[in-house]
Amino acid sequence: MSDPGALTMFERFTEQAKDVTVLAREEAMELRRNHIGTEHLLLGLLHEDHGAALPVLRGLDVSPELVREQVHGVWAHLSKQIQEQAHGQAD
Repeated sequence: MSDPGALTMFERFTEQAKDVTVLAREEAMELRRNHIGTEHLLLGLLHEDHGAALPVLRGLDVSPELVREQVHGVWAHLSKQIQEQAHGQAD
């Protein structure tokens, strides 16, 4: 039996990490995914004005908009491939 006083993993997160996780979940839902992947965490980090992600990206001369476009583009491409494969197998 687990210790009722033990903290869950989420409860151990900082407030900023909790916020990013919630934003990542929203991003996953927007992309119609039922899990939170690293790509969703990255998109969640892009919402954090006071986090480390934006300065790092800017230092690399990469805009948050470009990252968002690329992630959405990859998911659109993968979704299309999955649909095509499913359609091909159904025939």
